[in-house]
Amino acid sequence: MIGSGRLVTAQALGGTGALNRIGADFLKRSIRDAQVLISEPSWRDTTAPLFEGAGFKVASYPYYDAPSHAPELRRHVRRAARAPARTIIALQRLLPQPTGVDMSHEQWRGGGADLQGAGPGAA
Repeated sequence: MIGSGRLVTAQALGGTGALNRIGADFLKRSIRDAQVLISEPSWRDTTAPLFEGAGFKVASYPYYDAPSHAPELRRHVRRAARAPARTIIALQRLLPQPTGVDMSHEQWRGGGADLQGAGPGAA
């Protein structure tokens, strides 16, 4: 890969926040008119400002069902299906998720398949 000139690396001070900001800036250059959906609840004092700082409008999707203490996958997919075309959905693993609840490997696989089938107007 190095010999072919296709290898690119990025380094940033500050860990996840800095790298996410680099990613947000890259996405904004690639998909200028997109909006970003982040989970609710989320670390809104860090996650939303990363995308807003890159110039995105930020909205939310439901992630957590308090009574069952589990991810709310059906509502998540329905919200994604109602999102306009060119919407970026930020899927977060446990660490940036303040609920302390993460999806299982099976839920991640199934949710990804559900989201691929959920386009604008699918719900």
